Amino acid sequence: MRSRHLDTKRLARFQRPGHRVTGDRRRSSPGAGYEAVYAAVDAHSRLAYGEVKGDERKERAVSFLPSALRHYRRLGVRVRAVMTDHAPMFRSRKFRRLPRLWGFATGGLRPTRPG
Repeated sequence: MRSRHLDTKRLARFQRPGHRVTGDRRRSSPGAGYEAVYAAVDAHSRLAYGEVKGDERKERAVSFLPSALRHYRRLGVRVRAVMTDHAPMFRSRKFRRLPRLWGFATGGLRPTRPG
């Protein structure tokens, strides 16, 4: 079965080094914050697709899934299942409805324990 694993990673966004580097707490970095990278990885080929989105909200996850599916379709890869972790945006009704509408299975990854 060819499936995709979806996940996100928050990355810091800044324009200049912060106080940990400069030692100066008086200057701030305008535009500082976080962005989220959404990634889909094919379980068979390990081919990855990713997009940088503004945050980790269900609306972003819902918009990412069709983009990822189009990418894999252009490459001739057929999706039969989507696996996600238990992050809130992947548990939303809006997100869970999408794969069922397109006729493929969904599944969650078991939470792991620290080794």
